[in-house]
Amino acid sequence: MCPESVFELRRIDPVDYTGLPLLNKIKLRVHGMQVAYTPKVDACRSCSLCVSACPEQAITLRRT
Repeated sequence: MCPESVFELRRIDPVDYTGLPLLNKIKLRVHGMQVAYTPKVDACRSCSLCVSACPEQAITLRRT
């Protein structure tokens, strides 16, 4: 979905998982402990394709 390959879908890091609220931990287990990380965030062109494609509505774009 991302023309710039900004996202990387992989198993959540243990340190990230530990700090999550219980509901988020349950959702992650349902999704096989897979999350999208953004290692190439600087390549983002703010096209918003990811926002419309995300089934959890978990992505928002903001200026930094």
